[in-house]
Amino acid sequence: MKRFVILACGTSALALYAAPALAQQSAAEAASANMDDSDAIVVTARRRAEDVSKVPISISAFSSATLEKKGVANVADLVKITPGLNISAGAIRSNPFVTIRGQSRGVTGNINPGVITYLNEVPLPTQGSLIPTYDMDNMQVLKGPQGTLFGRNSIGGAVLIYTKAPTDEFGGYVKADIASFDFKQIEGAINIPVAGDRLVIRLAGQASSGGGYTKAIGVSPYTVDPETLVATPGHIIPLKHNYDEYDTEAFRVSVRAEPTDWLKNVTVADYTKIRGANNTMLDAFFPQGFNGSGTALYLLPPADLTGALTNIFGPVTGPALAANMIALAQCGTSLTCDYRLAQQAARSGDRVQFTNVDPFDSVAIVKGISNTTTIRLGDKHTIKNIFGYRSFFSYNPVDNEGSAIDVADINAQISMEEFTEELQISGDILGNRLKYTLGGFYYKEQPRGLGGNFGTEYNLFQGLSHAQVTDYITNRSKALYGQFDYSLDDLVSGLSVTAGVRQTWDTVGGCTATATYSPFGQVYYTGRDSNWISEADCRAGLTAADVPGAILASSQILPDVEFRKMTYTLGANWQISPDAMVYVTHRRGYRAGGYNTPLFDPYLASSQTFAPETLTDWEVGTKLRWQAGGARGTLEVALFSGKDKGNQFGVSTSGLVAGVCTPQAIGSAGRAADCTTSATQTQFAEGTPGVLIRHPANTTVGNVGNLTIRGFEIGATLSPNRWMTFEAGLAYVDYSVDSTTIDQNLLNVLRANNMQQDDPTIILPQQPKFTANGGVTVNYPDKILGGDLSFNVSVKYSDKYFLGSSTVQGYTVADARLELGDIGATGLDAAIYVKNLSNTNYNFGTSGSSPDGTGVQSFIHAPPRTVGLSLRYNFGR
Repeated sequence: MKRFVILACGTSALALYAAPALAQQSAAEAASANMDDSDAIVVTARRRAEDVSKVPISISAFSSATLEKKGVANVADLVKITPGLNISAGAIRSNPFVTIRGQSRGVTGNINPGVITYLNEVPLPTQGSLIPTYDMDNMQVLKGPQGTLFGRNSIGGAVLIYTKAPTDEFGGYVKADIASFDFKQIEGAINIPVAGDRLVIRLAGQASSGGGYTKAIGVSPYTVDPETLVATPGHIIPLKHNYDEYDTEAFRVSVRAEPTDWLKNVTVADYTKIRGANNTMLDAFFPQGFNGSGTALYLLPPADLTGALTNIFGPVTGPALAANMIALAQCGTSLTCDYRLAQQAARSGDRVQFTNVDPFDSVAIVKGISNTTTIRLGDKHTIKNIFGYRSFFSYNPVDNEGSAIDVADINAQISMEEFTEELQISGDILGNRLKYTLGGFYYKEQPRGLGGNFGTEYNLFQGLSHAQVTDYITNRSKALYGQFDYSLDDLVSGLSVTAGVRQTWDTVGGCTATATYSPFGQVYYTGRDSNWISEADCRAGLTAADVPGAILASSQILPDVEFRKMTYTLGANWQISPDAMVYVTHRRGYRAGGYNTPLFDPYLASSQTFAPETLTDWEVGTKLRWQAGGARGTLEVALFSGKDKGNQFGVSTSGLVAGVCTPQAIGSAGRAADCTTSATQTQFAEGTPGVLIRHPANTTVGNVGNLTIRGFEIGATLSPNRWMTFEAGLAYVDYSVDSTTIDQNLLNVLRANNMQQDDPTIILPQQPKFTANGGVTVNYPDKILGGDLSFNVSVKYSDKYFLGSSTVQGYTVADARLELGDIGATGLDAAIYVKNLSNTNYNFGTSGSSPDGTGVQSFIHAPPRTVGLSLRYNFGR
């Protein structure tokens, strides 16, 4: 904390030092500097339109023109131009991991996100937040807890996306792109005034496809004769589609009705469909091996494999499973050969993936509608109502480990919908000295069809663990909030203070179902909208007869659990001059609590739910704009430190579904001993009485510790003249663990299985310690072919970070773009661009890392060098 105070004082001193110099500008210089306000980006971080340089929090904001020049094609591309933002890819293409200031969500488990993405002020579902960014107005990245005005799950920040609103005049654009790897894209928009400025419609759409940059070598599924238990291997088959190949179609309809000067209604409906899957490249083997055995099964010679499976499954099933696995090896000799081939392909840079699924079977469909009604009550007050509806469906067969054999493969289906309603009144009183925002918010997320929140059929090691787990969970949230900004100009010119509070009530409940399949059954029983356990069956009470292919099945009602949390904002900012501001803010945000699924053994009932997580932080910063002669620039610095209490962390609990003999469970709820410990349970003498505790969850989320998270963000621009601009950004995030804890009963079970000897080691997932951005833009001062020539190079650096149980190594990547705009004053723009200039082979996500389960780790490789051509024609005004 001492270091933080020293840095804070230094930041304030920097602004105070700069203030006199800024104040001493001549009147002509000041007027020239103020002319730059026409280029200022308007943001809505405080739920009202403001110049980004006047808002007292750390924000990265980008206009539509900047997004175009930087090649931002979707939300994930924001990492290239935003210091402190990290977005990692996952196995499901439309379901990214967004991280700001150490807050994200777990790779596994039911942890809520720490950063929420909003589209036109409506929160997007956690799944389905990676949408194409065509016909955008602006994008904003708010950093730090946004618990007052944005509420639950914005503990790390928020990403705000605003689409182009209908305007009063006819116009639009058409754009076409072609690029490497058979990339093709066409998009456009048209603005149509129907009744002058009273009724306007804007239509926009995009269609794109890419041939993929990872060759998929397919393997047909194996089969097993259920009577003879003889396995028939699959065989190599040509796949029509590659990994990273995709096909996207999206459209949007926006309607603005303004029948009077005081009433405006804007409705936006959108639809997006995405087909295709990210690559999954096998990288390495965990030393823990399958279920913590110490040796990965696929590294065992045939005789040892038979012995290992006999110890696990008994003298009949074990040898049969071993024979199947050996027979199914595509090399025809052992599993080791298959894995080495996959690993070699992943590391060679040839971008070849062995697989047993068709990547183009993956599909995601996102639909939504929002309606914003604004009523102006004179010049001082406004009532706004924001209604939103979003639905998300996805089906994804995922080859988690990236090999030809079924080792860590899943079918996953999600079908959800959400409703939001927000009523807001804002304005200013007391002679414009007090600005206020008051509101109420309602949110409901619920299952919409088969699969619900997350339906998963997983098949590990050709049936060694083969089951379906499907959750149907409903989340409801209600909140009341208010924030006030009061000007103290009468005391100190430019000084103002902020105070806000939000009270939120959350409810979560639903149903969870589990079905177990025979190790000798077929590879998959589920498909798109087929053979998933329905919500009706889940709530009615499930048996094996209700699930095709199941030998065991059960379901449990998860009763409603309620959480409540108060969050707040306190702050002060001093606008020293029109071009210099310092601020300090103190905030609390939270991440909602939830359920672990499926239903736990009564001995572990205290771990069934986890409580909300809170982050209370301090941020001090400055925002400066300066001009000296023909040069100008900006500098923004933010320092932060926060206490994260009740950190939600997923503890690995793989391999406990068969049960662990736990001596400490004797006497709990009157239970008597029903087992004795084995020789492998080193915590106890062999034969110690205990209770058999079965735990079906691969990950158990708990409030396992308290952390201190600290860091800084710096952003600067320098324009030595009117035709050249340099930009740079640097962000640093670090943390320390203040204390750790774990539910004692869960710890007893883990220790009994030799899995956890001490309190858990907490990491901040998806958070690099350092990230940096840099770039230069050159706007040629003279006309070329009657158009405006510009050149841009941008560089992104990311330090290494943890994702699940794996480490994603750091990387540096650069992009470049050369554009000639408005050629001959015709409205035609032409550009050539290169992404990943150096053709760096780096990872930007992970799919199948499981040290205590399958014992493998795999990564998602980022795209190689891509060269493209873009043409855009702007018409109308």
